Amino acid sequence: MAHLVLGNETVVLGPYIQNVTPESIVILWKTDVPVETHLATWSSTQDTKTVTDPRPVTHHETVIQDLEPDTVYGYAVMSDANEILFESTFRTAPETPRSFRFVVYGDSRTSPDAHRTVVNAIINNHPELVLHTGDLVAVGDKLETWRPEFFEPAYALMHHTPLFPILGNHEYWNSGRSWFSSFFALPNNEQWFAFTYGNVRFIGLDTNVSFYPESEQYRWFEAELKSDAYRQATWRIVYFHHPPFTVSRYRDDPEVIQYLVPLFETGEVDLVFSGHAHAYERYVHHGIHYLVTGGGGTQLVSLPNDTEPPFRVKGESVLHHCVVDVSLPDHSLTVSVQQNDGTIFDELTLIKTVPDPNAMSGG
Repeated sequence: MAHLVLGNETVVLGPYIQNVTPESIVILWKTDVPVETHLATWSSTQDTKTVTDPRPVTHHETVIQDLEPDTVYGYAVMSDANEILFESTFRTAPETPRSFRFVVYGDSRTSPDAHRTVVNAIINNHPELVLHTGDLVAVGDKLETWRPEFFEPAYALMHHTPLFPILGNHEYWNSGRSWFSSFFALPNNEQWFAFTYGNVRFIGLDTNVSFYPESEQYRWFEAELKSDAYRQATWRIVYFHHPPFTVSRYRDDPEVIQYLVPLFETGEVDLVFSGHAHAYERYVHHGIHYLVTGGGGTQLVSLPNDTEPPFRVKGESVLHHCVVDVSLPDHSLTVSVQQNDGTIFDELTLIKTVPDPNAMSGG
């Protein structure tokens, strides 16, 4: 976490990057007193661009547009005297499909030291983006918890790798999700959203609020499953907080099973990630793999044996993260579930049959 001195003020949070697309990215940071915003970006093919906002603010949220796809950029937070005070890099999203790696983890709250070990293990795998399945902090309405529990442990990752979190129940703790909305710049309404990266369509849902049929979220998800962006993607991945299947003390979520699982099946979703249960579990139900990844740093829970179907394929109560490699040449997707020392304790590979556009039709 940077502690940058800008004259009489200090950067107390960030900088970090959000909401990467092929043409844009959002860079955020906070200062302890209101100051102007000065940010520079550059690449090997584009000259330095400087964004300046003369309005004095403590929350700096700067959208950088007109970028080139799949390109590494440098960026720098600047002082009023155009001095570079912090410098890092980011990569814009690809405009056309290619192979890439991403990571999924969740439930990082409460223990910053444990969270930091998970983040360091994630960094060692060099993902292009990271998904978080919720419960970033223990008490979401307490501003003072966000820095030590989440941003300090995750900062070594977030200043150069975009992270797309969804809301857990602890982000809603007491008075709602106000700080989550302040800290993150996500697509759509920041509660539920979808975005494409390469040949993957990612859908984040908020299982803390209504997803009953005819609710706003349910209707949005139905429309997303019919969208061109969704149908044209090779892989469809959904993530949210409350697991439909778990043998932990948190138990299966009956409403997710009743209302969302049927949509996953009709929409031909490939993978579903959730958190909430502080362990790792994998289930296969009606051809869809459901992975619970709640070992991001908080206290782990025990996993008793299954007594009712669907029966768990694999389960471990360990700190972990899920590394997902999307391979374009063989149209495969491989999930390697790793402990902090790099030990892989679960792995699965999915292969998608993709029609050859150059194949001649018979007749």
